[in-house]
Amino acid sequence: MSRCRIYYWDNAAGVRRDSALIKECLDSIYDCDIFDFSSPADEDISSLDSDLIDIGIFVQNWSLHLLERNKINICIPNEEWLSKNQISELKLFDYVICKSKHSQNILKQYGNTKQLYFWSEDMRDDRIFGVDTKV
Repeated sequence: MSRCRIYYWDNAAGVRRDSALIKECLDSIYDCDIFDFSSPADEDISSLDSDLIDIGIFVQNWSLHLLERNKINICIPNEEWLSKNQISELKLFDYVICKSKHSQNILKQYGNTKQLYFWSEDMRDDRIFGVDTKV
């Protein structure tokens, strides 16, 4: 089974939930793990195995030295939080997954963008939409 690693910097907000949701969606087709590089111990790549990961998915943030750990690198940014320096680094990713058409229009000049409409745990809650939205 191909391997996937989901990287995130824990800001005690949505990226942790996004990472868990991505893992849940991919677990049946990839051997997925999640790597929080926000603590000094986790940021040390010596704690990671030396084998290249097939797909690395970076949720919002990244560390350049972690990109070399993956065969394919994907970024899922929130464009409103990107710095100018981060925007220029988007070209280092094989794919930039945009959560909206608006995001794709902003970022398409900086990388290979693909649009994937935003998802959330709310989409599974019938009370929110009043219809069966289970995936």
